[in-house]
Order: sequence, then structure tokens, then C-alpha cells
Amino acid sequence: MTVQDLVTRALTLGGVCGAGRTPGPEQSNLALALLLAMLSSWENQQLYLYSLARNSYTLAASTSLYTIGPSGATFTAARPVRIESAGVAIPAGSGTLSFPVKVLNADEWNDLPNKLDTSAQVRHLYDDYGFPNSSLYVHPVPSTVCALELFTWQPLATFSSLADTFAGFPDGYERAITHGLAVECAPAFGRPISKELETIALQAKDSLQAKNRMLFPAPPVKAA
Repeated sequence: MTVQDLVTRALTLGGVCGAGRTPGPEQSNLALALLLAMLSSWENQQLYLYSLARNSYTLAASTSLYTIGPSGATFTAARPVRIESAGVAIPAGSGTLSFPVKVLNADEWNDLPNKLDTSAQVRHLYDDYGFPNSSLYVHPVPSTVCALELFTWQPLATFSSLADTFAGFPDGYERAITHGLAVECAPAFGRPISKELETIALQAKDSLQAKNRMLFPAPPVKAA
């Protein structure tokens, strides 16, 4: 199935075009833009993401700042949507020692008294989530070569044209995306959103979130 097929189905569900008819180029391109915007919005909501990516990156001695992104970065990789957790692996004899690294927010990073401290063990990490490449700051500055392990939210698949193949999603996403796009498109094309369409779209999204809660369980509630 192509992205055009998905767009056509969504516009049919939303009553923009009749069954068995293909929307025109302007309609299809507008629906594609709304699809990309919807998926980008979903990436910022944890329970729409279905996997964590685990990757390891080499940290150089005496270097505290690295960039990560699709091109022109220290580490050529997908820019992290969010870093869930991190660790560091330090060479030790014939093996390695692994330690957790605390992921800091901006305030916590700014509160560090001396960002030029050096140590064999990195203890803190801050990502500014810049775009298109984000900057990774480590503390203390590593005194030896080591490996930074990042567990990051895996970005949703995206598309560049209507001719692209719609692929890269687990079971359940096609239905949720198609009905979600139908709801997104309706106002743009001056069509009302039927109660049935709205209900199915919500049910499909709820089903995804219920499945993904097994991957991202809620943190335990602390006693008062």
C-alpha cells in the first residue's frame, strides 16, 4: 500500500471523495501535509511510540560536547525524540564496567557547579533537543575513551511523497493513522466529522496506547 492509498482511504472515510474515486493532486498533497503534521505530533506523546532504540556512541577523552542528528553531526543518527535513560561503558582490563548516567534537564545542568571537572566515569548527560541536530553535553568530562549508551524513543516512520510505501508500523497503526487522518482532514475540506468516525478514531488510538503502556509503564506513585 502506498501513502496515496492511505490518503485516499482517509479522504473517503471523511466524505471528501466518493468510494472508488481518487482525490485530485491538491487534495492529496494537503492530506499528505496533514498526515506528516499528525505523525510529528504523535512523536511527542510517549504512548504512541512503540519501541526504544538502544545505541552506543564513542566518547573521546577531554571532550564534553557532541552533536547527534541526520547529517553534519558528531554522531550520524536519528535525532532523539527523547532520551529515556543512559549509561556509560568504561574499558577495564579485558572487559568493561557499566554505570548509569543521569539525564538532566536544563535547570539541573545549569546548576552543576563545575562543568570542566574530569573523570573516567561520566555521571551526567544533558540534551538540548536542538533541531536538526541536538547537542549532548556530558559531565564530568571523560578522561579516557568510553562508550555512551542511549535508550531513546524510536521516531515514527515518515514519508516524503505520496508514492512512498506505507510501511514500518506494527499492527494496529494503519487503522489508527487512517481514521486519525480522516478526522484531521475533515475541517480542512469543510466536512463534518461524523460521530461514528470520531468514535472509531478514538478507539483505535486508545488501543495503541493500551498496548504501548506495557513498554512505558507509569512510574510508581510515591507515598505521601
